[in-house]
Amino acid sequence: MKRGPAILVTALLILTVLLSVWGVYYVFFMPNNNVIAAFDETVLNMVIEGERIADARYQPKIVDSEIILPIDAVKKFFDPNIWWDAKLNKVTITTGDKVIRMKTDNLEALVNGKPLELKIPVSVENDIVYIPIAFLSDYYNIEINYLKENNVIIIDYKNSIRQLAEPVSEKAVVRSGRSVRNPIIRKLDLTSSNKDENTLRIFEEY
Repeated sequence: MKRGPAILVTALLILTVLLSVWGVYYVFFMPNNNVIAAFDETVLNMVIEGERIADARYQPKIVDSEIILPIDAVKKFFDPNIWWDAKLNKVTITTGDKVIRMKTDNLEALVNGKPLELKIPVSVENDIVYIPIAFLSDYYNIEINYLKENNVIIIDYKNSIRQLAEPVSEKAVVRSGRSVRNPIIRKLDLTSSNKDENTLRIFEEY
């Protein structure tokens, strides 16, 4: 074989190998630098004990700055014994030492017979009963937070163990999945004087 064609064949083989290596790197190892929102911010999202609740039956609402949950959501996640009396338009909740009664369109709840003021009443919309969950947070021992910037409600039991972490690298980012190929959902700024901005809650380790 003449030297010229041999060099050409060798060059083509090297180029093929390099392109293959680049292709593998691009597909599997090249970091994805696209930034996306952690949640669909056009709708109100809810996370309970680290689990995103996507079932439409449990879709929360915010009315007059108060969070209300469908009674089915309360029954599913916090109180399987909550009772709705459709004839009397009344919700009854029984805890270890308290009986709580709330009627629709009434800003007064009865706790062991003692009247307490509600910020927003129980309501019914499209045959769905909505419960003002903040009023019941102490009775259910839950903590409720609304992150306006992400349009997400986070509810946890107060006695839950929460793992927190802080980044150790200026290049640290939070991704939507485990791979570097997953898009970024949050970039961290270690120069910020507000440490809370870079405090991360860990829901799962791997």
